[in-house]
Amino acid sequence: MKVKNNILPYLAIIAVFILSFLLDEKISSMFENTRIPMLDFIFGTITNFGIVLAIMLIIPLLMLKDNRKIYVLLLAFFSSVFISVILKWMFLRQRPTDFAYPFIKILSYSFPSLHAVVVFSLLPLLIYFLPRQKNFWVAFAFLVAFTRIYFGLHYLSDVVFGAILGYSLGCLLLDLHLSGKIWKKKAKR
Repeated sequence: MKVKNNILPYLAIIAVFILSFLLDEKISSMFENTRIPMLDFIFGTITNFGIVLAIMLIIPLLMLKDNRKIYVLLLAFFSSVFISVILKWMFLRQRPTDFAYPFIKILSYSFPSLHAVVVFSLLPLLIYFLPRQKNFWVAFAFLVAFTRIYFGLHYLSDVVFGAILGYSLGCLLLDLHLSGKIWKKKAKR
């Protein structure tokens, strides 16, 4: 039986997610007692959702001049949050550590990592719209995802799935934006 070449990337993504799921407990226990005060401060700042929003959404919105780019970036943000909350509600997976958001209980669940879904949904758009900062966007997205595991707020599979989901969503929205399928076509006169 011959597998088509276009299926292989999807099989690889599934394999990465399954592997991350199998490593969840080992990775969580590895970081459980690992604390470095300087890193705690730096990572604590980076993982703050307000900081994440400022760096990955607000600053880019101020840098962009084209309203359509601004709208697609906002669409990526809001749709990634919506999808994450729905998935959290569906799976209700407990976090590796005892942690709860005080006002919005559904966010207290672990799967998927909201931070990972959001930053990775914005990543393809930011790389395309603001390519000079490409290395920064990529490094920051991976750092945000890593901090979620470092602090024991998520399992590895929560973050891996969140990154895959977010990046896929961002690529889909970028493709729709570039093809003009998001925007209403202007009537010819």
